[in-house]
Amino acid sequence: MLKGVSDELLVQLSQHFGFSEPKNDIAGYATSNDQECLYIFISHLAKHKVFASELQSEMAKLGANCFVAHEDIEPDAEWQVEIERALRECDALIALLHDGFSESTWTDQEVGFALGRGAPVFSVRLDVAPYGLFGKKQAFNGKGKSVPEIAGELWEAYKKHPKTTEKASDAVVAKFCKSGSFAEAKANCEQVEALVTWKPEPPQLNWSTVMFRKRRTTNGKQETKARRDCLE
Repeated sequence: MLKGVSDELLVQLSQHFGFSEPKNDIAGYATSNDQECLYIFISHLAKHKVFASELQSEMAKLGANCFVAHEDIEPDAEWQVEIERALRECDALIALLHDGFSESTWTDQEVGFALGRGAPVFSVRLDVAPYGLFGKKQAFNGKGKSVPEIAGELWEAYKKHPKTTEKASDAVVAKFCKSGSFAEAKANCEQVEALVTWKPEPPQLNWSTVMFRKRRTTNGKQETKARRDCLE
C-alpha cells in the first residue's frame, strides 16, 4: 500500500512514530535550498571558522539556515560570487566579534553590505565590542557562554524582530509538525505557544494519512504489518 510514496514522506512517518532511523541533527530543519526558512549570513574571521561552524549547526537545530563561507562554497565555485549571492539573499547577519574583526576588510564589507540592504545585524561580542554603524545597538555577550547558549539567545531575538519574526515562527511550527515522539511534541508545543507572531492560516500538513503498525506471531516469529488509515 506504500508503493509510490516518496522517501521523504516515509522518513516523516517513521520519525513521527518513533521508529529507529539514522539521525542527523541538522537534516529536516534547514537546508541550503530551503528558501522558506530564516537565512542568516555568519560573518567571521577565518581563524575562528570552527566556532562559526558550531554556531551554524546549533542554529540549524532551531530552524535557521546559516551561511558560513568555508562550509557552504563548493570547491569549484567562484567564492566571491557565492559570498555576494548569500549577502544579497540573507534575511539577517550575525557578526562574530573576535579580536581582529575590525581589521578584516572582508568582515567589514559583509556587515556594511547587510546594513545597506536594511537586514538586521546582530553582533556577538566575544573579544571586542561592536563599532561604527552597527555599534549603536547592544551586542549579544558571548564571553564565557557555550555555543548552544549563544544560539538560543540569538534565536529568541529573531523570533521577536519585526523583519525575521515571521520566518522564525514558521520554523518553530515546522519543527513541531516534525516531532518524532510525544515528549518531543510536548517540548516543541511549548515553543509554539510562546510565539508572538502567528499567521492567520494554520500550516498544512503535507500528508493526510497515518501509519499503524501491528505485530502478530506466526510460526513462533513476530511479523510487523503496516496499514494506512485516512485521518478523519
